[in-house]
Amino acid sequence: MLSLQKKTIKKKLCKKKILTDVDSLIEKLYSEDKINEFMTTDTIYTIVMINLSNKHPVFKRLMNNKYLFDLEFEIVDNKLSTSNNKSSPYEVVDFDEDEYNKHVEEDSKSASFELQLKIGEILNGKCEYVYVCFAAGKFYVGVKYLNTLEDYISVSKILKESLKSCDILSEEYRCVFNEKNIEIKKSNLRIIYEELIAHVKAIKMPLGVVDDECLGIDTIYSDFVDVYIQLEYSDKWPKDSHAVGYAKTAFYCEIYKRSKFRHFVDEDCVVLKYKNVFFKILILEEMKIDFVIKKSLYRSLDSVSRSYPNLKNNIRMVKKYLSSHGYYPFYLNDLFVDVICLCLEKIDCPSRFLREFLEYNFDFKKLNVETLEVQDSSVKRFCLYKKLDNIFLDLPESIVVKRLKMLNRLLLGGPYDLCYPNCYDYDFCLSYFPRENFNIFEKEGLICQFLDYKILEKKEVKKRAYFYYSEAHKMLMVKCRKENDVIPLMYYLLSVTSFKYILTNCEKHRK
Repeated sequence: MLSLQKKTIKKKLCKKKILTDVDSLIEKLYSEDKINEFMTTDTIYTIVMINLSNKHPVFKRLMNNKYLFDLEFEIVDNKLSTSNNKSSPYEVVDFDEDEYNKHVEEDSKSASFELQLKIGEILNGKCEYVYVCFAAGKFYVGVKYLNTLEDYISVSKILKESLKSCDILSEEYRCVFNEKNIEIKKSNLRIIYEELIAHVKAIKMPLGVVDDECLGIDTIYSDFVDVYIQLEYSDKWPKDSHAVGYAKTAFYCEIYKRSKFRHFVDEDCVVLKYKNVFFKILILEEMKIDFVIKKSLYRSLDSVSRSYPNLKNNIRMVKKYLSSHGYYPFYLNDLFVDVICLCLEKIDCPSRFLREFLEYNFDFKKLNVETLEVQDSSVKRFCLYKKLDNIFLDLPESIVVKRLKMLNRLLLGGPYDLCYPNCYDYDFCLSYFPRENFNIFEKEGLICQFLDYKILEKKEVKKRAYFYYSEAHKMLMVKCRKENDVIPLMYYLLSVTSFKYILTNCEKHRK
């Protein structure tokens, strides 16, 4: 009776690490004529969740497709574990219904409910609910924080200390916390930006600065920031597009000449360096549709951040991770990372948000910049839209995305430092500073810890390799497309940059 529906519901619950007696409940609902064989599986699932929500609040969140836990960990008690209980009961790739039923029976005979009450008592005032089940000789514990900004380190420490006096567990138990976390400081970039833009507005020019914009300033992690300025209107402003370009270049030169923070100028922009941040000044003479859409996106982000106050910092945490491994900002810029993070579930808990990103499959999405509603994209591109207007974002080359997904899976499942790249996964690495196993390359000149991305964007260079520059570690990691290009490319980069230390991983190229 309803065997297919039972199995489907069990598989969904198993994926979320939930054990409950589905068979008995479905048979009860069937006997009461609340469900029947003519209903869809989704309808039966919803009715089952409604009934289970009276048993535990986790089922209500499950029914509403909300994330369940801010913190997940295991309690392994050696006296309860057996040699046959080493595999995870939550392996849904090859879901075994008989195994699930066995674990449900196993859980019903365990002290999981008593332990659930005990952990809830320990975390009183810190958690919304606790869920505990027992399977394969382990207690699986899920905690939903009451305050979404609760400190993971603090909570885990409280649990480790308090459970020592718990008489439910033997003295041989241990807590296994698998949460991934990256420390990230609050950004002071907005203050630095406001000081810099006040300086720019004070520069005497034929036309004054009347407006300025730095899109997504609260989520930027890089030291390279785009700033858009608008100049006051003048009848003398040229109409011809080429003449407008020349006029803008003249203003860039004027800013460069008069600013004490000047760093670089060309026909397209002027770069000012202030408090170790490089501000790229761009003159915006008209509001183009892509700028309007981006501005709406960040206005919506500001709005949703009132409900999720840690969201912006969580996005910066993801950028710190991507920056450490050389994907941000070279392959994935600020806008792209912000869009991906907004396509994830809105979660304030940093460790849980990071897990959501590491599990992300980079499926193409369509994002409404006014409501932040997310849909699957009908084209193989990310789409940002506002009413009838839209812009598209393309992912980097498939091999870059594939490497990132593999990296995410590896770091999610292993005891690795999330923010330290594996240098041995590349053909060669160049560093500004001495590192273990790196050889020094003797050359004259001062070291400028600033990588000009235009070097890597050159057609002849770009077609030979994939470049991953870690700004945090001041290190360039290179994966060549052809083995024969390793040595020529390495020496070329050493000649046009200030890198001084080398690690070469191809055996035939080692001295």
